[in-house]
Amino acid sequence: MLSDDADENKFTIVEKWAAQAALDAHDNTEYMLAADAHSPTFRAGPASIMKARAVF
Repeated sequence: MLSDDADENKFTIVEKWAAQAALDAHDNTEYMLAADAHSPTFRAGPASIMKARAVF
């Protein structure tokens, strides 16, 4: 997780998923839905998703 130096309320999470379907399934698990309900400001706005690939 990376914090935004200009805004303490913004951060970046870097994750690697095998496929979009796997990420979608994760977002809809009971524990993620419970986490969202427990902390509504965590996803107060829409996520900005950047898809990338490693370059060597």
